[in-house]
Amino acid sequence: MYSLGLDFGSTAVRALIIDLEKGTELSSFSTDYPCGTMGVCLDPEDPRLARQDPEAYISAMTESIRKAVVLAKEADNSFSAEKLAGIGVDATSATIIPVTENMQLLSCQEQFNGNLNAFAWMWKDHTSLDEAAEITSLAKKLHPEYLDRCGGSYSSEWFWSKTFHALHCDKKVFDAAYAWVELCDFIPALLAGLDDYKEIRCSAGAAGHKAMYAEEWGGLPDEDFLTLLDPELAKLRQRLYKKTYAGNEIAGYLSKEWAEKLSLAAGTPLAAGMIDAHSGAVGSGAAPGKMVCIIGTSTCDITAAAFPEKVPQIKGISGIAKHSVLPGLYGIEGGHAAVGDSFYWQAATVGKENDLRKLEKEAATLVPSPNSVIAIDWLNGNRNPYANEKLKGIMVGMTLHTTLAEMYRAWLEATAFGVRQVLDILAESGFEISEIICGGGIPEKSPLLMQIYADILNRKMLLPASRETCALGAALCGAAAGKAVKSIEEGQKIMCRFKELSYSPDTKNQAVYDILYRKYCLISKEFAVGNLAEIMNS
Repeated sequence: MYSLGLDFGSTAVRALIIDLEKGTELSSFSTDYPCGTMGVCLDPEDPRLARQDPEAYISAMTESIRKAVVLAKEADNSFSAEKLAGIGVDATSATIIPVTENMQLLSCQEQFNGNLNAFAWMWKDHTSLDEAAEITSLAKKLHPEYLDRCGGSYSSEWFWSKTFHALHCDKKVFDAAYAWVELCDFIPALLAGLDDYKEIRCSAGAAGHKAMYAEEWGGLPDEDFLTLLDPELAKLRQRLYKKTYAGNEIAGYLSKEWAEKLSLAAGTPLAAGMIDAHSGAVGSGAAPGKMVCIIGTSTCDITAAAFPEKVPQIKGISGIAKHSVLPGLYGIEGGHAAVGDSFYWQAATVGKENDLRKLEKEAATLVPSPNSVIAIDWLNGNRNPYANEKLKGIMVGMTLHTTLAEMYRAWLEATAFGVRQVLDILAESGFEISEIICGGGIPEKSPLLMQIYADILNRKMLLPASRETCALGAALCGAAAGKAVKSIEEGQKIMCRFKELSYSPDTKNQAVYDILYRKYCLISKEFAVGNLAEIMNS
């Protein structure tokens, strides 16, 4: 039996077909989104805006699946569409799409032609900062339990702040939208041919981490709370989902129309959607006591845990939600809003070049010292531990002799300091992490970053054997939904392996980084919540 995983990233969609009997990846193909700048539609007058054309998702997906199927047949004569046990989907989140009641895209309607507000609102769209602050303020007064699950502050990247901002900035779009659907929920519904919003099955992870959904308080935030924000939000809630689904549950079955388009078999089970980073954690071997760092344009630090009693409040963590990573467990997520983005910015904007390999080589020759330059890596705001998108980055300790390579290395180190803060927060709450697995695109490309992580975190860094952990996690969900494996964990045993290459701490560097980490914490606290906070929040 085989399974197909679809990974909708920030710039492209990848289709991966796995062989569940041999435990191998049979074929994969990636297609860039044919829109905007690197797949993102921007507004030069608003740097916080990041939208995507939903039709680009569909065309890129179609191309990727078709090519992956052709490559699978070339690689294995026994492969056929009828042997595909299931299809899993993961996507960036909260990336939300306005749709009609019959699941038609608003962006395809003539009246909204070219209107970016009718496009998909990408995860890194931060236009709703004011709305996020208003939601946080009201929740602190009336429902602090809502914030206990998301680090004490609601983000402008998430569902309610984005829909609230849409209501403020473009009421025609808001009124025309019957619902706003997460990308990871839209794709299974599309492939199943569903034409009624009420029939879609929504992701437990996306709902729990991005929309303040929890079974303990009856699902989504209550209508009284939303009414105080705006009665229109309460009306929207009435139309939205009442139940959510884990990644091993069925969201639908492949329609005849899409089966013909994709050269697949009608009736193939479609798994409920996953957030891309959570799917990457699954594909990397996530389990209790293990943290998976999905390192890309941003980073998510993910683990899973069982809570025998009340779900604890973990201040400074982005989110806690049931079933979001592994069914039956609570997914715990920390994160960093700019990682690969900050490395690229340093090279392209400050260094006026795009050759990251050259900078890596130069930075690798440097030896850390207690007087090294320290970067505060908030170029896209801070997720953890301060949960403040308004915070800005800064570099401390530069002289006329500071080189570009030293600055670049400081950004690498800063991201590792951020992960260490997350580990410290978890340890203070009783969660000890014994193993760290680094997935995503960057660990493969940057041995220097991995060694810096090992030194700063004082742990061995393991790398998944798969280069496509997000798509692999989605494929495992598809296999579990299609009953080709008993559980996602059983699928992990078949598919999840590690490279022979790993990175162990250098004790000499570790001692220096302990000093630099203390400085990083002092500086970041002063600029985030101390006397200098006004400067970074302006």
